[in-house]
Amino acid sequence: MEERSTDVAILGGGPAGLGVHYYAHQKGVDSLLIEATGQLGGNCRTESFDDFRCDTGAHRLHDKDGKTTGLFKELLGPDLQSVSAPSQIYVDGTFTDFPLSPLNLWKTMGTLSFFRACFQVLKNSLWRNSDAGDFESLAVGHYGRIVAERFLINYSEKLWGDSAHNLSVEIAGSRLKGLDLKTFILEALQGKKKKVEHLDGTFYYPRHGIGMLFDALVEAVPTSSLLLESPVTEIQHEDFVITEVISDGRCVTRPEWVVSTLPMTTLLRCLQPAPPAVVMEALKRIRFRDVLVFVFALSKPSVNDNASMYFPDKKFRFTRIYEPRNRSKAMAPDGQTSLAVEVPCQNLKDWSNEAVRDVRVEVQGQLVDIGFFVESEVLTCHVMRLRNAYPILDNQYKEYTERAFEYVRQFRNLHVTGRNGLVEYSHIHDHMKNARKLVDGFVPSSVPC
Repeated sequence: MEERSTDVAILGGGPAGLGVHYYAHQKGVDSLLIEATGQLGGNCRTESFDDFRCDTGAHRLHDKDGKTTGLFKELLGPDLQSVSAPSQIYVDGTFTDFPLSPLNLWKTMGTLSFFRACFQVLKNSLWRNSDAGDFESLAVGHYGRIVAERFLINYSEKLWGDSAHNLSVEIAGSRLKGLDLKTFILEALQGKKKKVEHLDGTFYYPRHGIGMLFDALVEAVPTSSLLLESPVTEIQHEDFVITEVISDGRCVTRPEWVVSTLPMTTLLRCLQPAPPAVVMEALKRIRFRDVLVFVFALSKPSVNDNASMYFPDKKFRFTRIYEPRNRSKAMAPDGQTSLAVEVPCQNLKDWSNEAVRDVRVEVQGQLVDIGFFVESEVLTCHVMRLRNAYPILDNQYKEYTERAFEYVRQFRNLHVTGRNGLVEYSHIHDHMKNARKLVDGFVPSSVPC
């Protein structure tokens, strides 16, 4: 057994874990990051194939936390670019701006359907029930049945793999903020660009892909503080104090503190002694969604101008498509482009190569039918398999995650962070902000990060 001691053992090398490791190193805290694979960045990486680059998801850096934005501006300099690009949703052969906005809905739905929808929105705004218990009720209550069913409910059911009345209202995020008087005025009087900025269509993006953010964090820490290809297999504890982290069955780390970004289910199953039966039973109800990403390299200069495109119709397996070149021209060779297509799924580890191939063929045919490209323009297709891409936020998830957290909070030297650790739908700036708070807790007498 290889043995070592450290002040902080960080479990998982995704954005949340790398954020904690970076800030800990900046504060002079001895930390060791333990990652199961040979790659850092988790499900927020940039992969290269041939002369193309593509992210493992339609990632972007929102300017929601000044310290996070400032840090990456400092680390990347001119390679961090400001991008203004629209997103749209594809319904019945027509693209509509997304998040939804009134003037564009009028253009795409037609006058009669639009004013019927407006009547429902106005009616619901006057008699809105603020206690919606599920996403379907929230969407219908906010937008009315016409708009909710056309644009939101089917899409959410595809994305999360459950019926809308079983999904938590928390999945809405910022999707319900566009259909209001302020957006109507901005769009009508100041143009589409102003509306895009108002609805978070402006973001920061690195020249060579989102992975540059996390590569910069890795470059700022010692290589010796990274333990790669070392999956955590056992976490020993006594009297609610973690004493040893065993990884790859051969490395023993004895930490003063542990920060876990592992999926909550993985963390608790590694604990020895095991958690009580009631906690282990709750784990069965905490679920995560996997995603297949097909990246089609194309011998054409462009498909369209969108940052992302959303597809609620259930005849399409995919939910979202993005054209990396629209975020940075460096993502594809001159005169060529690519389309990344996301297909949510379950139990991806059990999928055979033949099953993945069959889905790719189906997806490619549908993209051709839509008119994005013709078969002869496809140069190659790169496939990415993303396990535990995001937690499924159904109506019961809080009940079962709270049972897990009640147990975890009893540990005196364990902190949990990250999207799958906290079982929440969070973003890059959230991970970095949480990382600063955690590290400030390790060094309470220092100046905050």
